[in-house]
Amino acid sequence: MTRLAALLLALVVFVAACSGDDGDDTTTTGAAGTGDGDTVTTLADATATGDTTATADDTVTTTTTDLGGGPVIPDFEIVSRVEGPDGDTLVVVLDPTSYERLSDIDIQNVASRVVEEFPPVSVAYFINDERLADVMLDPDAGDDETEQLLDVAYLAELEDGRLTFQGTFSDSGVVILGS
Repeated sequence: MTRLAALLLALVVFVAACSGDDGDDTTTTGAAGTGDGDTVTTLADATATGDTTATADDTVTTTTTDLGGGPVIPDFEIVSRVEGPDGDTLVVVLDPTSYERLSDIDIQNVASRVVEEFPPVSVAYFINDERLADVMLDPDAGDDETEQLLDVAYLAELEDGRLTFQGTFSDSGVVILGS
């Protein structure tokens, strides 16, 4: 018996040993979660054939389903850029229509992309409401309504490689970007 055949037979025996008698004739394995980029593999249960001495060649069927591409980065626009001696100050607006839910990882991905693709960046403010763009560069431009909007739409601030989450994401703390 070749090594490949022995490995396949060992796999069939393992799958048969691990499967319970629940009437289902497949075992599903895959990466944790069902996020983008995960792969789900389904193996036929060797005991479903009723042949306990069956070889791997005639009892295993492998089906692989790709559940999508890599991570999705929300659409964003740099609405303001002020040059500075140690890098520029940017105001970045994430487009709320480009995502269903937003996580701290999504914001981190946008920040990483901004730093990579639009250097030099010293400070960047990440918001999801363009009405805050002027206030981010001039805090005196705001009013009471702006303060309430900041609590919801001010997502994060990047300064010298430190991404500090704000508003509803403040529990996410600080992330250091870079290598």
